[in-house]
Amino acid sequence: MYNTKGLLGTLLHGHTDAASALLTKFGTLEALSQASLNELGSVSGMTPFLCKQLHASFQLHHLLANRPIPRHLHTEVECGNYLGAYFARKRTLTLRAVYLNVHQQILDHRVLAHGTRSFPEVSARAVVCPALNMNASAIILAHNHPLQGVIPSAQALQFTARVCAATRPFGISVIDHLLFTGQDWVSMAACGYESWPTCNGS
Repeated sequence: MYNTKGLLGTLLHGHTDAASALLTKFGTLEALSQASLNELGSVSGMTPFLCKQLHASFQLHHLLANRPIPRHLHTEVECGNYLGAYFARKRTLTLRAVYLNVHQQILDHRVLAHGTRSFPEVSARAVVCPALNMNASAIILAHNHPLQGVIPSAQALQFTARVCAATRPFGISVIDHLLFTGQDWVSMAACGYESWPTCNGS
């Protein structure tokens, strides 16, 4: 009988080391199923071919299970539910960006920083350049506080404001910045944190 690692190894044509690395990085199959091609490719042993094959396998699973593949994120609840599985088992801070088109369909995900204890030093350019390359119209930021509550730090608020200021000239909106801790999460936009009027151009 196959276990999780064995099934992944079979899908990856016997690359069990890559299967182990994937499980170590993402923690759960649910989180792994939401990984982008870019994130899969960052794992040791994952070639472009293996990334595409694994990504397609998860899409087929969603179709066979009659579970729609998440494609639109319109509300903070949809965003929180979609990203919750990814952050649920993270033990160190991870900063992530989700890029959307004009219809708020998901174009791609990017991990901007991970493995830190405090909010990382990330330039607004690191967020904006991928958005321009994929012609994104909107961005959702998200990060977790593994050991803290759902209150954003001053550094997180300042980062959000910098990204908003950098994207505005290109007509790209920052829809939200979600903060996760354990099973809880908070939407900075919905809670009206001080940096959010800047994002809305106020």
